[in-house]
Amino acid sequence: MVIKNAFFMDLLFYNFPIIFFHLVVRLIITPRVGWYMIRQVLKQTKGALHLRKAATISRADMHRWYRDAANEVSKQPRNIVSRSLALITNH
Repeated sequence: MVIKNAFFMDLLFYNFPIIFFHLVVRLIITPRVGWYMIRQVLKQTKGALHLRKAATISRADMHRWYRDAANEVSKQPRNIVSRSLALITNH
């Protein structure tokens, strides 16, 4: 989904490096699983690149939306104690 939906510059300079380094580390830690993951990523990437569409909004508008959303006050619990209390009390 990241390959299909990310802005192209974000994909090249943020997402692909993260995916690449994750695969390299996985290849070092567990080579068998690492090779399997590399095969899966390559197989899925080919199809995902064909499904990419032009963005409907500009990259600047998307960044502005994320910046504004980060500044809004949220009612979601932020720390582990408030999350635990919310989970227990079903709020």
